[in-house]
Amino acid sequence: MKTYLQWIFALSSDLIIQLLTYFFLLPASFFFQLKSRKKRKKPLLLIHGYCHFSLVWWFYFWKLKKHFGPIYTVNLGSPLKSIPDYAKKVEKILPLEESWTLVGHSMGGLVSTYLAIHSEYKDRIIKIITMASPFHGTKIAHLGFGKCARQMETGSSFIKKLEQEKKKLSLPIYYLATKQDQIAIPYETALPEKDPSKEKVLEGVGHVGLLLSDEALRQVKSWITE
Repeated sequence: MKTYLQWIFALSSDLIIQLLTYFFLLPASFFFQLKSRKKRKKPLLLIHGYCHFSLVWWFYFWKLKKHFGPIYTVNLGSPLKSIPDYAKKVEKILPLEESWTLVGHSMGGLVSTYLAIHSEYKDRIIKIITMASPFHGTKIAHLGFGKCARQMETGSSFIKKLEQEKKKLSLPIYYLATKQDQIAIPYETALPEKDPSKEKVLEGVGHVGLLLSDEALRQVKSWITE
């Protein structure tokens, strides 16, 4: 009964958050994005997921800028392109004077990982934190449009290749998942390494709800400072 109620709460919350996000934040995303150039302890680059945009990070940005920085976000643009295309776009805006921690939500975690493997500036990336990222693909990716959706299908050639390439990375990668994830299905897809020291599983929050979760934020902050 508890699990059932958690699913209902997480799903209804995600639907409300999505509606409010697109209604209020999407129009504003065409005019500006979140950016703080203040130099603090840790430079961060926040990368959004499929069909999202930079302003979905407003809660994290507001909380993290008090302790970390500089902080950059990026609008990946059209949801019809490929994950390598998005990685190239991120690479172009990646300031090279710092060593960066990448935080990626959903598809953003795959973009971050691909960037760390293939970018000519990969030595500037020191850590990756992923949130509900479908490293083993997701069962509902076939409902999406565009190359990136095909790449996120369970068992896709892209997913298999990324999994093999990821093993060569020497930098730490952290994985945050939620049992009530309605997008990354099954939720274990976000936990590819099965390493308890680098993963955290939440309950009672949905896929999009992670972007507004205090518990998720605390975990991300903890990994940033490790």
